[in-house]
Amino acid sequence: MSRIRRRSAVVLLAVAGVGSVSACSGGSGTAPPSTSSITSSSSSTSASTTTSSPAPSSSSPAYDGPAGVPTAARAHTDAGRIAFAKYYVQQINETGKHPKVGVLEPLALPTCKSCANYSMTVSLLAKGKTHYTGDSFKIRDATFQSSDHSLVQISGDVLKVVETDSAGRVRGGYPPASDVQFVVFLAPWSGLWQVSEIKVEQSGSQS
Repeated sequence: MSRIRRRSAVVLLAVAGVGSVSACSGGSGTAPPSTSSITSSSSSTSASTTTSSPAPSSSSPAYDGPAGVPTAARAHTDAGRIAFAKYYVQQINETGKHPKVGVLEPLALPTCKSCANYSMTVSLLAKGKTHYTGDSFKIRDATFQSSDHSLVQISGDVLKVVETDSAGRVRGGYPPASDVQFVVFLAPWSGLWQVSEIKVEQSGSQS
């Protein structure tokens, strides 16, 4: 059990550690969530012989994602991209404090390795019946990096994290780090946003 607890902390450090960069370009065995766009058509035959009006068509795809995603993070706009990237990081915080498998998975493509690492961390916390006592990451700002609006850079700090069991006994954790960026790549719009890749960088680190 202690090995599981230690591993859960190490997995998160491997992604969000100081000076590390984690790319998500490999495969994963996780089955992808349904991303099919919903299209519907309806026709009605009026009893009247003098009127016939076609149903209005929607100008944007119907939302086909997890119910918990805020409306602002569903919009097919620049603001929607930023809101979704921030929401994903916020869910990393929430699932660390309240481990629940199945929350992060629908928000990312199965090919995102860093996303799979976060999901595995949550799974290990849940199996070990431990949790983090606070947020893992503090968001300060979110912007587009360069002119690529599918790439959102979220600036903030990695916070000191303490992992405890249900009795309050400390089982692990990791130290804080300042000026850290989550560089979040988003998949093309298909009824919902999904994270396709994450890189974690620290400002001022030597290359």
